[in-house]
Amino acid sequence: MVSTPSRYDAIVIGAGLGGLGAATALVQAGRSVLVLEQAHQPGGYAVTFSRPPFRFDASLHALDGFAPGGGNDALLRSLGVAGQVDLRRLDPLYTVRGPSGDVTVPADVHAYEAMLVDRFPSQRAGIRRWFDTCHRAHVDTVRFSDDARAHRLPRLAEIPESFPTLASLAGRTWRDVTEECVQDRELAGLLTALWSYTATPPSRLSALTGMVVTASYIYYGGWYPRGGSGSLPHALATNLTAAGADLRYGTKVEHIGAAHGWATGVTTADGDTFGADVVICNAAAPLLVDLLGEDVLPLEYVSRTTTPRVATSSITVYLGLDRDVFAEQGLPHEVFTGPMTALDADPSGTPDDWRSGGMLITDYTHVDPGCAPDGGAVDTLSTTAAHDQDESWDTLKQSAADALVDRADEVVPGLKQAVVHRETATPLTNARYTGNPAGSWAGYESVPSMTGRGSLGSRTPLPNLLLAGAWT
Repeated sequence: MVSTPSRYDAIVIGAGLGGLGAATALVQAGRSVLVLEQAHQPGGYAVTFSRPPFRFDASLHALDGFAPGGGNDALLRSLGVAGQVDLRRLDPLYTVRGPSGDVTVPADVHAYEAMLVDRFPSQRAGIRRWFDTCHRAHVDTVRFSDDARAHRLPRLAEIPESFPTLASLAGRTWRDVTEECVQDRELAGLLTALWSYTATPPSRLSALTGMVVTASYIYYGGWYPRGGSGSLPHALATNLTAAGADLRYGTKVEHIGAAHGWATGVTTADGDTFGADVVICNAAAPLLVDLLGEDVLPLEYVSRTTTPRVATSSITVYLGLDRDVFAEQGLPHEVFTGPMTALDADPSGTPDDWRSGGMLITDYTHVDPGCAPDGGAVDTLSTTAAHDQDESWDTLKQSAADALVDRADEVVPGLKQAVVHRETATPLTNARYTGNPAGSWAGYESVPSMTGRGSLGSRTPLPNLLLAGAWT
């Protein structure tokens, strides 16, 4: 019988993409690594599940920025999985169903800009200014990250001169910056449609976040991995195991040990204790107090992790269809509809919203044909929804799904009749599978005060306890 070590150079709590990326970097540096994951597969929200003959993606709609220069392409190469993940570029990217008709966004950003100028000729100068600001924000962000990694960032007083677009967007909302560029509200809604990928509406969303996310998507592409989002974490996990890392699934960490201001290791729900020189937490940052115990962290830091508003959760309806309704109607991978394109949308997701509000309707079949049998299709319907409702989610689940399917059938006629399999995930489902507070999938709300220097960094008051993932 081979004994397993009780001490490692590093322990990573959580096998989400952030945790797997951190573990990969450590293994590449020659460190011994233990990864502990409470679920039975890696990936966090980036997982797939099967309901034969259909395969569903739990939450991913698309990945962004994988064209050369986008940043994420270099990241995949550095992690050693670029050749193991078959990424397919989306073209067109998506359709926005607005008050005056559909706008289908092509993968060619210049064609997209020209299309909007043709549609809103009086807003030409503002449209071009908006696109230029998006691109400059992305460029500044990449340069800032490169300089930070190389330890060549200028002094604080020199940041505005070195990164002027980052400085100009600091403290501002995406709605404010967009309305400064264009005066047509429908156009502003089109330009900010990707806010739903952040779970924070434009009226609250940091302008920097909105601009960088959009630039990454429209300049460097929307992509989908063949085989579903789970193919990326599985590639990372496979490489980690081959390199000698210890990955354990179905293993929940209940406690992070600490002594004299340093993390010492972890204890699992099964009672196993492991020591480490470094602990990296890919679990939700607000859970640190529970994991460490009271009085370990300074009160100021406890407040930084527990006070910020958590981004709202979602409700998702997974549909298996006996025909490909999207293909029949020539629709792209995804359709944004309703208040999802409003600048001041309410992400609380009340029952009234489900009956009349917005949603994302996503078809996976033409970007990942193996998800459904020949002639069939896999679609999902999703919208923001709060974890805490006046009624129990056990009561709301069925009615919410019914309302969303009815709404989707108005946008994609014939969809409802084609459904042969349906199941629904609520904010309670999200919280149960990930452990994230309120079932959040985006971490904290990305408001201006939580962006840039205001964001929760990867370092904690314990020098050898670091954070990874969507919360930092």
